[in-house]
Amino acid sequence: MRAMISRGCARRGWRSWRGPDPQVTRRAARAEASGGSIWGKMKAGPEELSEAGRAGSGGTELRAIVFDLDGTLIDSAPDIWHAANAVLREAGLPEVSFEQSRGFIGRGARIFVERMERAVAGANAAVRTDHLHARFLHFYERAHDGTRVYPHVPEMLAELQGRGLALGLCTNKPMGPARAVLAHLGWEGLFASVIGGDSLPVAKPDPAPLLTVLAAMCCAPAEAIYIGDSETDAETAARAGLRFGLFTEGYRKGSVAALAPDFHFSDYRDLPHAMTRMRAA
Repeated sequence: MRAMISRGCARRGWRSWRGPDPQVTRRAARAEASGGSIWGKMKAGPEELSEAGRAGSGGTELRAIVFDLDGTLIDSAPDIWHAANAVLREAGLPEVSFEQSRGFIGRGARIFVERMERAVAGANAAVRTDHLHARFLHFYERAHDGTRVYPHVPEMLAELQGRGLALGLCTNKPMGPARAVLAHLGWEGLFASVIGGDSLPVAKPDPAPLLTVLAAMCCAPAEAIYIGDSETDAETAARAGLRFGLFTEGYRKGSVAALAPDFHFSDYRDLPHAMTRMRAA
């Protein structure tokens, strides 16, 4: 899998990253020219992102940032909860609480459904699990009304891409719901590579999905950072050999220290500063 990163683009015909989206770059430039750039709201300025751009492992230049989706860029927990209870009501099963549903998130839709089923029925039954999973995907793909983007995410993504960094997305959300929410948010062309929880035979925390995102961008692990919010994301980054940045306002279950991130932040305006601190450490 690691060798695929250096050779895979040409050999497998993947589209390598061709640079920032001109439309996003123009949007970032207009915001900065008008004084609306998020850098004006930070203690640090845009030069800090240039410094952070050299924050790859061992002094290697940073070329890409790969993000998780749910709990990292968006808070979709309310919609996932509503989708879960729609399935349970339809099946004549008891509903789950929001906190229960939130606790099931992180390992993909199938495991979410298995956890949900055990919580309300006491055990998994294969035929019922398959039916609940299929119905959950139906509701999940249409559940957007309660999903919100975390504050300052759109501005930060535009700034990062406008300054030459490739953006990737590695999520355990199935590709159907992932594509649907990206379209809902107007983010269809934002990421150079997107891998969902059902794109490969394995899902996170197996490192293959993250390494596949990097391969599609012709980027080595030392040239990238993975940003997520959970234990699953921390394990994925470690197994793939990437630096890990923890967004602390997502769905993690343990302490920040237990996840041992290379850096952490609670506000996207602080991301460049956190990356620079990682480089200096």
